[in-house]
Amino acid sequence: MPYCQQSLNEASRANANVDIRETNDGKGYGLFARNNLSKGQHVFRGKALEIHSHASPHSIQTDWDRHVIMDLPAILVNHSCEANLGIRPNLFGAYDFVALQDIDTGRELLWDYETAENEITCEFQCNCGAPRCRSTLKGFHFNGSALVEAYGEENIAPYLLEQKPQEKTA
Repeated sequence: MPYCQQSLNEASRANANVDIRETNDGKGYGLFARNNLSKGQHVFRGKALEIHSHASPHSIQTDWDRHVIMDLPAILVNHSCEANLGIRPNLFGAYDFVALQDIDTGRELLWDYETAENEITCEFQCNCGAPRCRSTLKGFHFNGSALVEAYGEENIAPYLLEQKPQEKTA
């Protein structure tokens, strides 16, 4: 998703904990800790800019039939199967991001996409390089127990921990 440098600079300045810059591994843009962050610390807030009833490119699932496009910087957070950020629902229709561990200045801020996505429509190969990389991202539906064990229920989108409502039939 293309962004003008001015938008990236403004988003970076507006978030005291986050620098937006290009990654060294060719992933494009990423978010990096501007200062040392403590485990449990609120790092940044995502706000819903668009709401859809189905997945779309760059959307994040917030409920069974709700997918949102988040604003900067949230839309630029990259994935890792061993993330250092967790999510909490917020009043802006998206997620707040919190540190799952102490994070040193300059380290990339990473989130595990499967903690919010029930089923990833187009499974994709993961290249995060983490020792416990799952290789293919499919969604919470396929890896839920491992994700809860790794991150705890408080770092999983709440709707994923509830039973899916039955589809209405005509």
